[in-house]
Amino acid sequence: MPLAEDIMVKRDRVVTFHPDDDVSYVAQTFYKKNISGSPVVDLEDRLIGVISELDIIELVKKSKIERLSQAKGFMEKTKVSEIMTKKVFTASPKASLTELAGLMFKKDVNRIPIVDKNGKLLGLVTRDDLLRGVYSQIEQR
Repeated sequence: MPLAEDIMVKRDRVVTFHPDDDVSYVAQTFYKKNISGSPVVDLEDRLIGVISELDIIELVKKSKIERLSQAKGFMEKTKVSEIMTKKVFTASPKASLTELAGLMFKKDVNRIPIVDKNGKLLGLVTRDDLLRGVYSQIEQR
């Protein structure tokens, strides 16, 4: 049975952000890369949060922005650290597919950062990665 380390997107391919990045940059990156969320790391590449489309949507909702021209300026002034989710559910590289699926289901998350014992980001498992891992097991039977 594959483990998280077998199905995760490795760190060098994971799009990450820093707490001082502005939300406008994040939104543009999400659009260009066709992704819906990413880990937030510090200068030592330790996981400190996750930012998602939902965080950005909630920001727009709370700010009561009515025009797109207002949104751009507001998002340029807002830092990732202000809206990111700080309580992140993580897994080790040795986590099983069952553990990952259970965590995604119980915690209602779409992605699980894979970290080492010091909290350094090693990779990311998304729901799509998990499904591919399950499918590969079905195909091998």
